[in-house]
Amino acid sequence: MQVMLICVVSLVSLALLGWHNHAAGAGVPMAPGPARPAFGPIPMIGPIPANCVEHTSFDGGPDYPGDYRCAGLAIDYHLAGVARSPAPIWAGQWLFVDDHDVYRTGLCTFNRGIHPTTNEPSVPIVQTFPKDPSGAKRAYLTWAYGHTTDGLTAAGLWTMFHYYAQDAAGSNRSANALAPLVASLDRVSEASGRQDIEDLSIALDAEAERFSGTFVVDVQLLGDGHGAVRVMSGAMLREGATVMLTVAGAVFGDDTNTVSVTTDSTGVALFEVSGPPHDVTVTASISAPSAAQVYRGTAADRFGHLPQTLITAGPAAIIVSSATTTLNPPEATTTTTTTVAPSITTQAQTTTSTIDATTTTPTEAPTTAPQAPTTATT
Repeated sequence: MQVMLICVVSLVSLALLGWHNHAAGAGVPMAPGPARPAFGPIPMIGPIPANCVEHTSFDGGPDYPGDYRCAGLAIDYHLAGVARSPAPIWAGQWLFVDDHDVYRTGLCTFNRGIHPTTNEPSVPIVQTFPKDPSGAKRAYLTWAYGHTTDGLTAAGLWTMFHYYAQDAAGSNRSANALAPLVASLDRVSEASGRQDIEDLSIALDAEAERFSGTFVVDVQLLGDGHGAVRVMSGAMLREGATVMLTVAGAVFGDDTNTVSVTTDSTGVALFEVSGPPHDVTVTASISAPSAAQVYRGTAADRFGHLPQTLITAGPAAIIVSSATTTLNPPEATTTTTTTVAPSITTQAQTTTSTIDATTTTPTEAPTTAPQAPTTATT
């Protein structure tokens, strides 16, 4: 009898620019599981992704045409205990074709449906998620991890989205067919026999909670060409964020007008520009989460089976900020002046760093940093 698989589918504080760590305890823990993938949305795919393979039944029986599984794990799963599992279930991604005839990957949010075929397009739908009513957590997780090629990460996401959806397990996975497939994250190991999936799921949910706030990028620039960019999500400093910087009226250290920087553990990345004395503008842009999308897949076997729903990342939001200043402004006096370049003091995230810029002049020298740059706009 054919087994029908159900989709289980930096340390630098920026005193240079007067930024203080106002988020107490805002240190960003390392991402759970394997190496964090680059941030960004699931790619809109032309050819079938290299990590997707034609799906065949795990018991060696015949399977449906046009169905592909991607990153994930085949696991036993039953709410009464892993020993009650009738057959493996695919805890991971399925390949589908969206309403624009583009290949994409998604994870199941309706366990009683059968996995999709790529021979026909799926359609976008609206689905409720009782454990994530705002949508902020699933927006973050699909954006940050939805395009993973790691099996364990995909299995953790499968668990998370079933938990947020609270969709019914069905009679193959529970004595009570209407019981949620993942009612609680702390019972996943009992149902699957996989403590690693449970631990990762709990960590992913905690991470999504931390970074469910609005993403913001700030850029500031001083007259001497030193500047910094900071990325935050709500009150949380964002480590490991990729920021694209462009400059007009000057160049970066490699004589280009565009450079990519990565934020450190304080959510900050430093940069420097140089050029003749005139107005200079630096613009920073980042990728950020947007609302996750849900598609109703076309069932691999439409006779007697319900179609699955699959969650995937929406198009990434692009957040932009810029700062303008006059590069190398003239001194206010004509007396001979020696200026000591501001130093950047590295502090722990809960302390405030300061910058001293002193001058040796006949008059009283200022003890504060040079003129603050123009406030960034978003």
